[in-house]
Amino acid sequence: MLIFTAFQTMGNVQTTILNSAKSNSSSGFVDGFTGDGYTSLAVIYAVFSLSNWFAPSVIALLGPRISLVSKQYILI
Repeated sequence: MLIFTAFQTMGNVQTTILNSAKSNSSSGFVDGFTGDGYTSLAVIYAVFSLSNWFAPSVIALLGPRISLVSKQYILI
């Protein structure tokens, strides 16, 4: 729960930071920057959705023990 609380907070801060990078009056202005915080958050949530969709199938196929070990090696 704390991880997702921090993630949500950083998502809101990310949108603010990326908006200031596009603003000419901001001290963090980056010339030619066109990124959007909402688009990047949409991509992250789409990846979360897909991984949550396929995770039960992967666990059923590999088993809980192998799935946990492979998750730890992927994160390292």
